[in-house]
Amino acid sequence: MTAISPRRPIRTGFISWAHDDASLVTALLHLLKSRLSIRTEYELNVWWDRQLIVGRPWKGQILDQIDRVAFGLMFVSNAFLASGFIRREEVRPLVADRRAFPVLLEAVPLENVTTHGLAELEIYHWGPYGTFPDRSFAETGGNNRRAFADGIVEELIRFLRQVDDEAGRGTL
Repeated sequence: MTAISPRRPIRTGFISWAHDDASLVTALLHLLKSRLSIRTEYELNVWWDRQLIVGRPWKGQILDQIDRVAFGLMFVSNAFLASGFIRREEVRPLVADRRAFPVLLEAVPLENVTTHGLAELEIYHWGPYGTFPDRSFAETGGNNRRAFADGIVEELIRFLRQVDDEAGRGTL
């Protein structure tokens, strides 16, 4: 007899990032991929601009994806905040619709920066228990990077449960 595994609810996501941060983003996504794939709560289909279709308007593809997703995974850095396109076209709608899940990729001063509401949100950062201040991903290394990724997964699951509750889908 074959065991039937229950289907996980599918949630779509969008990765918002600055290309100047490619090495950090790639390293973090590598850690997140395996951790998220083994979780039983959700199946995540995540889109980012490396999936743009050649020969089609790039801006329209990005905006279409943002309109469709349940959450936006935002990798916040100086380069991220320096991009007017990211702030206007990605941050603004995701923050306004309560779909933003910001992660501190590198330490940035959020005061005195135009963030379109991002600075008012709790931004994921990590620190070993009992330490202060917490750290960005760029400030971690080795096993601490793995712990950073583990924490993102836990918080993202909590975030998606709350999104589901607010949408009337209930908790898992």
